Amino acid sequence: MNSILRIWWISLIFKLVLAAIIPLCPDEAYYWVWSKHLQLSYYDHPGMIAWLFKVGSLFEFLGNGVRWPIVILGHLTVLIWIKILSSLFNHETSKQWLWLSLSSPLLGFGSIIATPDVPVVFFWSVSVFLFLELERNPSWKSFAMLGSALGLGFCAKYHIVLFPVLVFFYIFLEKKFHLLRVKDILIAVLFGLFFSLPVIIWNVRHDFISFKFQIEHGLGQNIWKPFWTYSYVLGQIAAVFPIVFWAAFRKRTSNKGRFLYYVAWGPLLFFLFSSFKGKVELNWPIIAVPAILGLAAANERFRRYFKLAHIFWFCLLSFFSINLFFPMLENTPAKLQEPVQYRKLENLQAQYSPLFAGTYQMASRLWFKSKKPVYKLYKMSREDFFDHIEGSIPTTSQFFVVSDFECDLPNWITTASYAVKRIQEWDTTFVLYEVTKK
Repeated sequence: MNSILRIWWISLIFKLVLAAIIPLCPDEAYYWVWSKHLQLSYYDHPGMIAWLFKVGSLFEFLGNGVRWPIVILGHLTVLIWIKILSSLFNHETSKQWLWLSLSSPLLGFGSIIATPDVPVVFFWSVSVFLFLELERNPSWKSFAMLGSALGLGFCAKYHIVLFPVLVFFYIFLEKKFHLLRVKDILIAVLFGLFFSLPVIIWNVRHDFISFKFQIEHGLGQNIWKPFWTYSYVLGQIAAVFPIVFWAAFRKRTSNKGRFLYYVAWGPLLFFLFSSFKGKVELNWPIIAVPAILGLAAANERFRRYFKLAHIFWFCLLSFFSINLFFPMLENTPAKLQEPVQYRKLENLQAQYSPLFAGTYQMASRLWFKSKKPVYKLYKMSREDFFDHIEGSIPTTSQFFVVSDFECDLPNWITTASYAVKRIQEWDTTFVLYEVTKK
């Protein structure tokens, strides 16, 4: 265990250094903007990521060190799973899991990217640990702690609601009926509701628009595109790594480890279903990844092949990190260029004021870089947090808008008495408009 803890501390320091060096991605900057407008919850997601960024403001003098509280929380997830696996399997399984998680693009490098995935995976993992403890020694206190963890997880990301559903299936399919303690379940529900109050109160006050948005975002399409499903399946296998995924699939455990099957494959099956109703992003089933890696690590037959995964992900991470600061390829995938994609626009605010942006990503990244407000223009691109704050509506007769080349100005400009003039273009990527009221 001492060697595991040493690896844990060294990797934490490594993550903190990387987190301070690598520029914030546009989505991270978006959540940072939320922390400048603290609320109980938000249109796009619950509020925990903004609250953590607010704590991170203590390290804002380090620039990207604003991520540090999120990075530390994500790295604590590693300790939780080491504890879980050591109770179910053995020391070697925990060590194998540690190396798999550190090399995983989702749990390793991905955990330094400050998104709602980090806190929801943390509270999901805490909930797995607490449920396993509850299963061994059920009491009202253990139910209360589990309910509290789920409530806090709900303040991180709505995906946590899958956990009680999986517990329900586990109890009935595995015949664990001794856990159906009505009074204790009510205690868990009450504690869960209490710690979910920020999200619930905010949604009640805002006509449940956040719940509606998430449902529409994930299950809102009336037609099915086969690409959604096969890209989802292939993407999940690739993100875990094929050999690791197969090792997890082939693992058979004793009765005490059966719950891992549910928290590993349950979320994947849910999002497989949702892929018939809309496009599933690669990170949505991330709550399943720790358990999948746990099952793989416990499969001794495949351990000798795991080095292939470590080497592959290490090389990819090294290439990404180097290419970020010293571009080697002209056509690097757009996703890998997100932290620097708006670099050429960073000086615009000093020249044009007031400056608005066409997307929340662009507005947030320019705001974080300059530390001066840049709002997304009201009703431009898809609805988001900016459309619900006053700063997105211009109050001057003249203003400037920078946007992606293919992004159209909102209808309230094009149909009203505004004169629009293109004053600068960057190839076919960005365009700057001058908008003047006639």
